[in-house]
Amino acid sequence: MQLWVTTHAPPRSRIVQVRLTRVTRRPCSGGAPAVLVQVDGPYDAPLPAPVEGDHALVVGFRSTPEEALEGPTALDVVVEKDEHLSCVRAELGPPGDWHRPQLSLELDLTGGAPLRPLGDMGTPWVIEERVGALVGPVDVSAGLRLGLAACGECDNGDAVILGPSAAATLFPFTTRPLALGVTFSYASMFELLRYTTDPSGSAPRLGEWYQVPGIALQLDWLAPPRNSRVRLRGRDFSDWGIEVFQQLWIPTLHAERPTTVVGLGLVSRIAL
Repeated sequence: MQLWVTTHAPPRSRIVQVRLTRVTRRPCSGGAPAVLVQVDGPYDAPLPAPVEGDHALVVGFRSTPEEALEGPTALDVVVEKDEHLSCVRAELGPPGDWHRPQLSLELDLTGGAPLRPLGDMGTPWVIEERVGALVGPVDVSAGLRLGLAACGECDNGDAVILGPSAAATLFPFTTRPLALGVTFSYASMFELLRYTTDPSGSAPRLGEWYQVPGIALQLDWLAPPRNSRVRLRGRDFSDWGIEVFQQLWIPTLHAERPTTVVGLGLVSRIAL
């Protein structure tokens, strides 16, 4: 990554250090250091470099620093004049696509165990497909859950469960190449089954209608193209991870007590 900069400095001025940083950081207190500085030409200028008067600088950074991908940025320049150091900051602004929602295709595979019996339903295994929009550090998505639940009274030993779902995932912590996510979800699940006493070839009946709020803790591995980004915005956000979840299954059609289901899952997001 390279930046082209024009400067005007007083006599006896020298550039000591150049860094790319976030505007929220105190000036000249950190950020990604420049690995290349050229003054008025294609040749490298070792620092400290004299910059008295007007000059054209090319400042280079290794790959694309994370600082450039995490919102509004600035270029901090440490200038020495008569053995006195000062900090000059030039704000660069955010990336051009910073405020654009990122669409993604999301796929989850989960398995859970009820903490107590819930009617004729046993362990549910579910695959969930959603389309999401990543806005800042929050991923909002909606889609469909489809799965099987163990059913001792069903003719094939399983009941089909399916229904619409929605989820919101917050990412309070990210560091290359991991992200910690907290997901709040809700699904409306229909249980379709055939009992062993039903006539052969009969259509499945509606056994129950469950309302399923849930919460999950995710640990995601961020997988951007070219391994150049870890931010949660932009076209290259994808991830794979694992989650631990807890759900409350609430029967709607029959007077049964709700039960808690806990389990594990595999999660993935692919940027569209």
